[in-house]
Amino acid sequence: MTADELIQLAEVLEIPEPFKTKSRYQFSPVEALCLLCAQFQTATDQFDLAMKYDHCQSSISEVVNELMIYLDDTWGHLLDFDVNFLLNPENLACYAEAIH
Repeated sequence: MTADELIQLAEVLEIPEPFKTKSRYQFSPVEALCLLCAQFQTATDQFDLAMKYDHCQSSISEVVNELMIYLDDTWGHLLDFDVNFLLNPENLACYAEAIH
């Protein structure tokens, strides 16, 4: 992603400015999003991220965890699937047969 795309994504996701953790660490929306992406991108531990991005490990841990919770609370409803009506197995079989 480009820097402009990350800025735009942080705005669209409505990440608060500043993004504050429970321990009062503060991050810009873009910085919080970038740390979350960095954590998802690598299998290394947060100590490596702390060294690379010059933040203490506890602040990175908090911002990653709390931003995930914020995004899930704010946007999780978009990931819900209607498995009881439109997407139930019988209707899916019917759709597949109609398409076939």
